[in-house]
Amino acid sequence: MTAPRNPGNIIPYPLLSASRIGLEIFPAFMLLGRLGNRATIDRTALTLFLTVQGILVARFLHAGWVT
Repeated sequence: MTAPRNPGNIIPYPLLSASRIGLEIFPAFMLLGRLGNRATIDRTALTLFLTVQGILVARFLHAGWVT
């Protein structure tokens, strides 16, 4: 007896909803583009995003979210 190829709880194309997520986040990028004209907000956002990205890279390298 063999296992079924595609059980009901596994989605065959997991990235199918990526365009929907991109559509939802698009207005946030438009807002960041408008706010980026101000130097203080631009540097604050850049510092914040680089800090968060550094933390996430460190967690990835130390297998922080793999259990």
